[in-house]
Amino acid sequence: MLIGSFFLSSIGGMVVFRHYRRSESPVSYKVLFAYPCAFRSLLNAALVPILISEWRGWAAACAVFVCRLLDGALNACQALCALEVLTKTSPDRVIMLSCVFLLSNVGLGGGMLLFAAIESGYLHGFWALGGVPTSWYDVPGALPALFMVPFWALYFAASLAVINKEDPEMLEEYTTAALVDTNSSDTIPSRKIVITASIVFGTCRALVNSGIDSASVLVLETQWQWSRPQAAGAVGCCYLASVVWHAVFQVVRARGISDAHALHASVAICSLAVAGLFNTSSDEKTNVAMLLLSDSIMFPVFSLANSIVAAIMFRSCSLNEPFGGLENVIFLQKATVECVGLGLGPVVARGMLTSNGRNYYAMVQLALVLTAAGAWLFAIHPRIERIMQEARKLHG
Repeated sequence: MLIGSFFLSSIGGMVVFRHYRRSESPVSYKVLFAYPCAFRSLLNAALVPILISEWRGWAAACAVFVCRLLDGALNACQALCALEVLTKTSPDRVIMLSCVFLLSNVGLGGGMLLFAAIESGYLHGFWALGGVPTSWYDVPGALPALFMVPFWALYFAASLAVINKEDPEMLEEYTTAALVDTNSSDTIPSRKIVITASIVFGTCRALVNSGIDSASVLVLETQWQWSRPQAAGAVGCCYLASVVWHAVFQVVRARGISDAHALHASVAICSLAVAGLFNTSSDEKTNVAMLLLSDSIMFPVFSLANSIVAAIMFRSCSLNEPFGGLENVIFLQKATVECVGLGLGPVVARGMLTSNGRNYYAMVQLALVLTAAGAWLFAIHPRIERIMQEARKLHG
Protein backbone atom coordinates (compact mmCIF):
# COMPACT_ATOMS: atom_id res chain seq x y z
CA MET A 1 0.00 0.00 0.00
CA LEU A 2 2.86 2.38 0.78
CA ILE A 3 4.39 1.72 -2.66
CA GLY A 4 1.07 2.13 -4.44
CA SER A 5 -0.05 5.18 -2.46
CA PHE A 6 2.40 7.34 -4.37
CA PHE A 7 0.35 6.71 -7.51
CA LEU A 8 -3.06 6.42 -5.88
CA SER A 9 -2.73 10.04 -4.79
CA SER A 10 -1.92 11.19 -8.33
CA ILE A 11 -5.54 12.05 -9.05
CA GLY A 12 -5.26 14.96 -6.59
CA GLY A 13 -2.28 16.48 -8.37
CA MET A 14 -3.92 16.07 -11.77
CA VAL A 15 -7.14 17.74 -10.62
CA VAL A 16 -5.14 20.69 -9.30
CA PHE A 17 -3.23 20.90 -12.58
CA ARG A 18 -6.41 20.85 -14.64
CA HIS A 19 -8.05 23.46 -12.39
CA TYR A 20 -5.22 25.96 -12.84
CA ARG A 21 -4.98 25.34 -16.58
CA ARG A 22 -8.71 25.91 -17.10
CA SER A 23 -9.06 28.98 -14.89
CA GLU A 24 -9.86 32.38 -16.38
CA SER A 25 -6.16 33.24 -16.21
CA PRO A 26 -4.42 29.90 -16.90
CA VAL A 27 -1.24 29.26 -14.97
CA SER A 28 1.73 28.64 -17.27
CA TYR A 29 3.17 25.20 -17.85
CA LYS A 30 6.48 26.48 -16.46
CA VAL A 31 4.98 27.27 -13.06
CA LEU A 32 3.03 24.00 -12.86
CA PHE A 33 6.12 21.99 -13.72
CA ALA A 34 8.85 23.85 -11.84
CA TYR A 35 7.33 24.77 -8.49
CA PRO A 36 6.33 21.21 -7.50
CA CYS A 37 10.09 20.52 -7.51
CA ALA A 38 10.54 23.06 -4.72
CA PHE A 39 7.65 21.57 -2.75
CA ARG A 40 9.10 18.07 -3.16
CA SER A 41 12.45 19.28 -1.82
CA LEU A 42 10.71 20.73 1.23
CA LEU A 43 8.66 17.57 1.65
CA ASN A 44 11.76 15.38 1.81
CA ALA A 45 13.35 17.85 4.20
CA ALA A 46 10.34 17.41 6.49
CA LEU A 47 10.47 13.62 6.11
CA VAL A 48 14.06 13.20 7.26
CA PRO A 49 13.48 14.36 10.90
CA ILE A 50 10.53 11.96 11.16
CA LEU A 51 12.66 9.03 10.03
CA ILE A 52 15.62 9.73 12.30
CA SER A 53 13.63 10.61 15.41
CA GLU A 54 12.65 8.27 18.21
CA TRP A 55 9.06 8.88 17.18
CA ARG A 56 7.77 5.44 16.26
CA GLY A 57 4.51 3.59 15.89
CA TRP A 58 1.33 4.52 14.05
CA ALA A 59 1.91 8.27 14.32
CA ALA A 60 5.24 8.06 12.51
CA ALA A 61 3.81 5.64 9.95
CA CYS A 62 0.94 8.02 9.23
CA ALA A 63 3.36 10.93 8.83
CA VAL A 64 5.42 8.96 6.31
CA PHE A 65 2.23 7.92 4.51
CA VAL A 66 1.05 11.54 4.24
CA CYS A 67 4.42 12.61 2.85
CA ARG A 68 4.18 9.82 0.31
CA LEU A 69 0.69 10.93 -0.76
CA LEU A 70 1.73 14.56 -1.16
CA ASP A 71 4.83 13.58 -3.13
CA GLY A 72 2.71 11.45 -5.47
CA ALA A 73 0.28 14.30 -6.06
CA LEU A 74 3.10 16.73 -6.86
CA ASN A 75 4.69 14.19 -9.19
CA ALA A 76 1.39 13.72 -11.03
CA CYS A 77 1.01 17.46 -11.57
CA GLN A 78 4.47 17.58 -13.15
CA ALA A 79 3.94 14.42 -15.20
CA LEU A 80 0.60 15.57 -16.61
CA CYS A 81 2.10 18.96 -17.42
CA ALA A 82 5.02 17.39 -19.30
CA LEU A 83 2.83 14.87 -21.12
CA GLU A 84 0.36 17.51 -22.27
CA VAL A 85 3.10 19.79 -23.61
CA LEU A 86 5.02 16.99 -25.33
CA THR A 87 1.89 15.53 -26.91
CA LYS A 88 0.81 18.90 -28.31
CA THR A 89 4.23 19.79 -29.70
CA SER A 90 5.61 16.49 -31.02
CA PRO A 91 4.92 15.62 -34.66
CA ASP A 92 6.06 12.01 -34.12
CA ARG A 93 4.38 10.91 -30.92
CA VAL A 94 5.65 7.34 -31.13
CA ILE A 95 9.25 8.55 -30.90
CA MET A 96 8.34 11.08 -28.22
CA LEU A 97 6.50 8.57 -26.03
CA SER A 98 9.14 5.88 -26.51
CA CYS A 99 11.76 8.39 -25.30
CA VAL A 100 9.54 9.27 -22.32
CA PHE A 101 9.29 5.59 -21.37
CA LEU A 102 13.04 5.15 -21.93
CA LEU A 103 13.90 8.02 -19.62
CA SER A 104 11.32 6.86 -17.08
CA ASN A 105 12.74 3.33 -16.98
CA VAL A 106 16.32 4.62 -16.84
CA GLY A 107 15.28 6.91 -14.00
CA LEU A 108 13.65 4.08 -12.09
CA GLY A 109 16.63 1.81 -12.66
CA GLY A 110 19.11 4.52 -11.75
CA GLY A 111 17.10 5.33 -8.62
CA MET A 112 17.23 1.71 -7.51
CA LEU A 113 20.99 1.57 -8.11
CA LEU A 114 21.40 4.83 -6.20
CA PHE A 115 19.35 3.40 -3.33
CA ALA A 116 21.51 0.27 -3.35
CA ALA A 117 24.67 2.40 -3.27
CA ILE A 118 23.36 4.53 -0.39
CA GLU A 119 22.15 1.53 1.63
CA SER A 120 25.44 -0.33 1.05
CA GLY A 121 27.47 2.57 2.41
CA TYR A 122 29.21 3.63 -0.79
CA LEU A 123 28.27 7.27 -0.20
CA HIS A 124 29.35 7.48 3.44
CA GLY A 125 32.25 9.71 2.41
CA PHE A 126 29.81 12.07 0.71
CA TRP A 127 27.67 12.25 3.85
CA ALA A 128 30.73 12.85 6.01
CA LEU A 129 31.72 15.84 3.86
CA GLY A 130 28.20 17.22 4.33
CA GLY A 131 28.37 16.82 8.10
CA VAL A 132 25.64 14.16 8.28
CA PRO A 133 25.75 12.38 11.69
CA THR A 134 26.85 8.76 11.50
CA SER A 135 23.80 7.78 13.56
CA TRP A 136 21.67 8.48 10.49
CA TYR A 137 23.49 5.92 8.35
CA ASP A 138 21.57 2.90 9.63
CA VAL A 139 18.12 4.52 9.66
CA PRO A 140 16.07 2.97 6.82
CA GLY A 141 15.11 5.57 4.22
CA ALA A 142 16.73 8.54 5.93
CA LEU A 143 19.71 8.96 3.61
CA PRO A 144 17.73 8.47 0.36
CA ALA A 145 15.22 11.09 1.56
CA LEU A 146 18.09 13.40 2.49
CA PHE A 147 19.63 12.95 -0.97
CA MET A 148 16.38 14.07 -2.62
CA VAL A 149 16.39 17.44 -0.81
CA PRO A 150 19.23 18.98 -2.89
CA PHE A 151 18.19 16.93 -5.93
CA TRP A 152 14.75 18.56 -6.17
CA ALA A 153 16.18 21.97 -5.23
CA LEU A 154 18.61 21.79 -8.15
CA TYR A 155 15.85 20.51 -10.43
CA PHE A 156 13.72 23.49 -9.41
CA ALA A 157 16.52 25.94 -10.21
CA ALA A 158 17.24 24.24 -13.55
CA SER A 159 13.55 24.28 -14.51
CA LEU A 160 13.27 28.00 -13.80
CA ALA A 161 16.38 28.67 -15.86
CA VAL A 162 15.61 26.44 -18.85
CA ILE A 163 11.83 26.47 -19.39
CA ASN A 164 10.39 29.47 -21.22
CA LYS A 165 7.96 31.67 -19.38
CA GLU A 166 5.48 31.54 -22.25
CA ASP A 167 3.67 28.31 -23.07
CA PRO A 168 5.20 26.53 -26.08
CA GLU A 169 3.63 26.92 -29.49
CA MET A 170 1.31 24.01 -30.22
CA LEU A 171 1.05 22.12 -33.49
CA GLU A 172 -1.36 23.69 -35.97
CA GLU A 173 -3.91 20.91 -35.59
CA TYR A 174 -4.46 21.92 -31.95
CA THR A 175 -4.79 25.64 -32.57
CA THR A 176 -6.73 26.02 -35.82
CA ALA A 177 -9.01 23.01 -36.13
CA ALA A 178 -10.11 19.83 -34.47
CA LEU A 179 -8.40 16.62 -35.43
CA VAL A 180 -11.77 15.70 -36.89
CA ASP A 181 -14.98 17.57 -37.42
CA THR A 182 -17.12 15.73 -34.90
CA ASN A 183 -20.29 16.97 -36.56
CA SER A 184 -19.58 15.15 -39.78
CA SER A 185 -17.13 12.37 -39.01
CA ASP A 186 -18.46 8.83 -39.25
CA THR A 187 -15.43 7.41 -37.41
CA ILE A 188 -16.42 8.72 -33.97
CA PRO A 189 -17.59 5.28 -32.67
CA SER A 190 -14.34 3.73 -33.86
CA ARG A 191 -12.35 6.49 -32.21
CA LYS A 192 -14.12 5.95 -28.89
CA ILE A 193 -13.41 2.23 -29.06
CA VAL A 194 -9.74 2.87 -29.87
CA ILE A 195 -9.39 5.34 -26.99
CA THR A 196 -11.09 2.99 -24.51
CA ALA A 197 -9.09 -0.04 -25.64
CA SER A 198 -5.86 1.97 -25.50
CA ILE A 199 -6.56 2.93 -21.89
CA VAL A 200 -7.17 -0.75 -21.11
CA PHE A 201 -3.85 -1.62 -22.79
CA GLY A 202 -1.97 1.04 -20.81
CA THR A 203 -3.58 0.00 -17.53
CA CYS A 204 -2.65 -3.65 -18.08
CA ARG A 205 0.90 -2.58 -18.88
CA ALA A 206 1.07 -0.57 -15.65
CA LEU A 207 -0.35 -3.45 -13.60
CA VAL A 208 2.20 -5.85 -15.05
CA ASN A 209 5.26 -3.59 -14.78
CA SER A 210 4.55 -2.27 -11.28
CA GLY A 211 3.63 -5.77 -10.13
CA ILE A 212 6.81 -7.29 -11.52
CA ASP A 213 8.88 -4.55 -9.91
CA SER A 214 7.58 -4.95 -6.35
CA ALA A 215 7.10 -8.73 -6.57
CA SER A 216 10.60 -9.36 -7.91
CA VAL A 217 12.15 -7.46 -5.02
CA LEU A 218 9.99 -9.43 -2.57
CA VAL A 219 10.96 -12.78 -4.16
CA LEU A 220 14.66 -11.93 -4.13
CA GLU A 221 14.55 -10.80 -0.50
CA THR A 222 12.35 -13.53 1.01
CA GLN A 223 12.74 -16.60 -1.19
CA TRP A 224 16.46 -16.30 -1.89
CA GLN A 225 17.53 -14.13 1.08
CA TRP A 226 19.07 -11.34 -0.96
CA SER A 227 19.71 -8.09 0.90
CA ARG A 228 17.65 -5.00 0.07
CA PRO A 229 20.54 -3.31 -1.79
CA GLN A 230 21.20 -6.49 -3.80
CA ALA A 231 17.54 -6.87 -4.77
CA ALA A 232 17.19 -3.19 -5.66
CA GLY A 233 20.39 -3.26 -7.72
CA ALA A 234 19.32 -6.34 -9.66
CA VAL A 235 15.86 -4.99 -10.52
CA GLY A 236 17.40 -1.59 -11.32
CA CYS A 237 19.65 -3.23 -13.92
CA CYS A 238 16.56 -4.82 -15.47
CA TYR A 239 15.10 -1.35 -15.93
CA LEU A 240 18.34 -0.17 -17.54
CA ALA A 241 17.92 -2.87 -20.21
CA SER A 242 15.50 -0.35 -21.74
CA VAL A 243 18.49 1.34 -23.36
CA VAL A 244 19.22 -1.75 -25.46
CA TRP A 245 15.60 -2.38 -26.39
CA HIS A 246 15.06 1.26 -27.29
CA ALA A 247 18.02 1.09 -29.68
CA VAL A 248 16.53 -2.04 -31.27
CA PHE A 249 13.18 -0.27 -31.61
CA GLN A 250 14.79 2.70 -33.40
CA VAL A 251 16.58 0.37 -35.82
CA VAL A 252 13.32 -1.47 -36.52
CA ARG A 253 11.51 1.79 -37.31
CA ALA A 254 14.43 3.06 -39.43
CA ARG A 255 14.18 -0.03 -41.61
CA GLY A 256 10.58 0.75 -42.46
CA ILE A 257 8.85 -1.88 -40.33
CA SER A 258 5.41 -0.54 -39.46
CA ASP A 259 4.39 0.29 -35.92
CA ALA A 260 1.58 -2.26 -36.21
CA HIS A 261 4.03 -5.08 -36.97
CA ALA A 262 6.32 -3.88 -34.20
CA LEU A 263 3.42 -4.01 -31.77
CA HIS A 264 2.43 -7.51 -32.90
CA ALA A 265 5.99 -8.62 -32.16
CA SER A 266 6.08 -6.79 -28.82
CA VAL A 267 2.97 -8.41 -27.35
CA ALA A 268 4.21 -11.81 -28.56
CA ILE A 269 7.60 -11.26 -26.89
CA CYS A 270 5.96 -10.19 -23.63
CA SER A 271 3.63 -13.20 -23.68
CA LEU A 272 6.62 -15.52 -24.00
CA ALA A 273 8.70 -13.63 -21.45
CA VAL A 274 6.10 -14.27 -18.73
CA ALA A 275 7.37 -17.86 -18.66
CA GLY A 276 10.38 -16.62 -16.69
CA LEU A 277 8.12 -15.58 -13.81
CA PHE A 278 7.04 -19.16 -13.11
CA ASN A 279 8.86 -21.22 -10.50
CA THR A 280 9.92 -23.91 -12.95
CA SER A 281 13.23 -25.13 -11.51
CA SER A 282 14.49 -26.39 -8.18
CA ASP A 283 17.86 -24.80 -8.89
CA GLU A 284 18.14 -21.37 -7.25
CA LYS A 285 20.48 -19.86 -9.82
CA THR A 286 18.21 -20.90 -12.70
CA ASN A 287 15.13 -19.41 -11.08
CA VAL A 288 16.91 -16.14 -10.31
CA ALA A 289 18.30 -15.93 -13.84
CA MET A 290 14.89 -16.60 -15.43
CA LEU A 291 13.14 -14.06 -13.20
CA LEU A 292 15.63 -11.29 -13.96
CA LEU A 293 15.71 -12.17 -17.67
CA SER A 294 11.93 -11.92 -17.80
CA ASP A 295 12.07 -8.54 -16.03
CA SER A 296 14.73 -7.28 -18.45
CA ILE A 297 12.43 -8.07 -21.36
CA MET A 298 9.03 -7.10 -20.03
CA PHE A 299 9.93 -3.74 -18.46
CA PRO A 300 11.15 -2.16 -21.72
CA VAL A 301 9.24 -4.09 -24.39
CA PHE A 302 5.81 -3.60 -22.82
CA SER A 303 6.62 0.11 -22.38
CA LEU A 304 7.66 0.45 -26.05
CA ALA A 305 4.45 -1.28 -27.12
CA ASN A 306 2.49 1.12 -24.96
CA SER A 307 4.20 4.09 -26.62
CA ILE A 308 2.75 2.99 -29.98
CA VAL A 309 -0.71 2.42 -28.54
CA ALA A 310 -0.70 5.75 -26.69
CA ALA A 311 0.36 7.57 -29.86
CA ILE A 312 -2.55 5.98 -31.73
CA MET A 313 -4.89 6.95 -28.90
CA PHE A 314 -3.79 10.60 -28.98
CA ARG A 315 -4.13 10.63 -32.77
CA SER A 316 -7.72 9.41 -32.38
CA CYS A 317 -8.72 12.43 -30.28
CA SER A 318 -10.70 15.47 -31.32
CA LEU A 319 -11.08 18.95 -29.91
CA ASN A 320 -14.84 19.34 -30.12
CA GLU A 321 -16.02 16.22 -28.35
CA PRO A 322 -16.19 15.97 -24.52
CA PHE A 323 -15.07 12.34 -24.28
CA GLY A 324 -12.61 12.39 -27.17
CA GLY A 325 -10.95 15.73 -26.49
CA LEU A 326 -7.18 15.47 -26.28
CA GLU A 327 -6.80 17.03 -22.83
CA ASN A 328 -9.65 14.92 -21.46
CA VAL A 329 -8.14 11.74 -22.89
CA ILE A 330 -4.68 12.56 -21.51
CA PHE A 331 -6.23 13.15 -18.09
CA LEU A 332 -8.37 9.98 -18.19
CA GLN A 333 -5.52 7.83 -19.44
CA LYS A 334 -3.07 9.17 -16.87
CA ALA A 335 -5.56 8.84 -14.00
CA THR A 336 -6.53 5.27 -14.90
CA VAL A 337 -2.99 4.07 -15.51
CA GLU A 338 -1.65 5.55 -12.27
CA CYS A 339 -4.57 5.03 -9.87
CA VAL A 340 -5.53 1.55 -11.11
CA GLY A 341 -2.39 0.20 -12.78
CA LEU A 342 0.59 1.64 -10.91
CA GLY A 343 -1.39 2.21 -7.70
CA LEU A 344 -2.89 -1.26 -7.31
CA GLY A 345 -0.21 -3.26 -9.15
CA PRO A 346 2.15 -3.67 -6.14
CA VAL A 347 -0.73 -4.53 -3.80
CA VAL A 348 -2.22 -7.12 -6.15
CA ALA A 349 1.13 -8.68 -7.09
CA ARG A 350 2.50 -9.01 -3.57
CA GLY A 351 -0.88 -10.14 -2.25
CA MET A 352 -1.11 -12.96 -4.82
CA LEU A 353 2.53 -13.88 -4.33
CA THR A 354 2.28 -14.28 -0.55
CA SER A 355 -1.16 -15.92 -0.47
CA ASN A 356 -1.21 -18.12 -3.58
CA GLY A 357 2.42 -18.56 -4.59
CA ARG A 358 4.65 -17.51 -7.42
CA ASN A 359 3.04 -19.60 -10.17
CA TYR A 360 -0.42 -18.18 -9.49
CA TYR A 361 1.06 -14.68 -9.56
CA ALA A 362 2.72 -15.48 -12.90
CA MET A 363 -0.59 -16.76 -14.31
CA VAL A 364 -2.29 -13.47 -13.46
CA GLN A 365 0.54 -11.54 -15.08
CA LEU A 366 0.10 -13.68 -18.21
CA ALA A 367 -3.64 -12.97 -18.18
CA LEU A 368 -2.94 -9.22 -18.06
CA VAL A 369 -0.51 -9.44 -20.98
CA LEU A 370 -3.07 -11.41 -23.00
CA THR A 371 -5.79 -8.87 -22.12
CA ALA A 372 -3.60 -6.08 -23.48
CA ALA A 373 -2.87 -8.17 -26.57
CA GLY A 374 -6.60 -8.72 -27.08
CA ALA A 375 -7.29 -4.99 -26.79
CA TRP A 376 -4.75 -4.39 -29.53
CA LEU A 377 -5.71 -7.24 -31.85
CA PHE A 378 -9.50 -7.00 -31.65
CA ALA A 379 -10.26 -3.36 -30.80
CA ILE A 380 -7.41 -1.05 -31.81
CA HIS A 381 -5.71 -2.59 -34.82
CA PRO A 382 -8.86 -3.26 -36.91
CA ARG A 383 -9.87 0.42 -36.66
CA ILE A 384 -6.68 2.45 -36.86
CA GLU A 385 -6.26 2.45 -40.65
CA ARG A 386 -9.60 4.12 -41.27
CA ILE A 387 -8.87 6.72 -38.57
CA MET A 388 -5.41 7.40 -39.98
CA GLN A 389 -6.81 7.80 -43.49
CA GLU A 390 -9.21 10.47 -42.28
CA ALA A 391 -6.46 12.22 -40.35
CA ARG A 392 -4.20 12.30 -43.41
CA LYS A 393 -7.09 13.64 -45.52
CA LEU A 394 -7.81 16.46 -43.04
CA HIS A 395 -4.24 17.42 -42.15
CA GLY A 396 -2.06 16.10 -44.92
